This record gives sequence, C-alpha cells and structure tokens, in this order.
Amino acid sequence: LKPLDPQGAPHRRSHIGPRRARPTRASPLRLSSMADPAGVGADGAPLTGSQIQANLTSAKEARKRAELDAQLLANRIALLKQEEEKAWKKIEETRKRAAEITELRKQ
Repeated sequence: LKPLDPQGAPHRRSHIGPRRARPTRASPLRLSSMADPAGVGADGAPLTGSQIQANLTSAKEARKRAELDAQLLANRIALLKQEEEKAWKKIEETRKRAAEITELRKQ
C-alpha cells in the first residue's frame, strides 16, 4: 500500500526513509517582516504592496508545505501500523505452529 498525497494519488516517494529537511525560501528579512503584524519591515520602513503580497504568498506556500508534511506523516503512521499488525499476526502464526510441532514431538 503506497502512501497517498492529500488529493488521494500515490505519493512520489517510494521508500519510507527519513525525510530530508527542505531549504526555506524566505529570507531573514521576510521572516522578520512576516512576524510583524503592523506591516513594518526590519529597517522600520512600511512594507510596499509587493512586499506584503510576497509575504502572503510565502506564508501560503509554507502552510501548504506544512499541511502536505502532516498528511505524509499521517500516511506513514498508518502504514507502520499496518506493518505492525502484519508482524503480530505472523508472530502468532509462528507460535501456533511451534506449539503444534511441540505437541507432535510429544506423541
């Protein structure tokens, strides 16, 4: 069972290894201005319309990446739970088979 992306399509990652950190696109200036609700840049000057739009776009992209990461983690957890159930089932079958063999040897 392959993990699904939020739209329900199989995800492009075929392995279940640890995820690499993505480089951030926002500069330190953007991060500081995004955190300021008054719309004032790091140098104290008011932000221009294009700077505000860039900050808004950056925040939307960051939110989408965070939502995608959350969905990928949820899919990974579900897959690991399925694998755990499968492993426990196999363990139980092995125990039953071992008990059968032990019983046959006693006879």
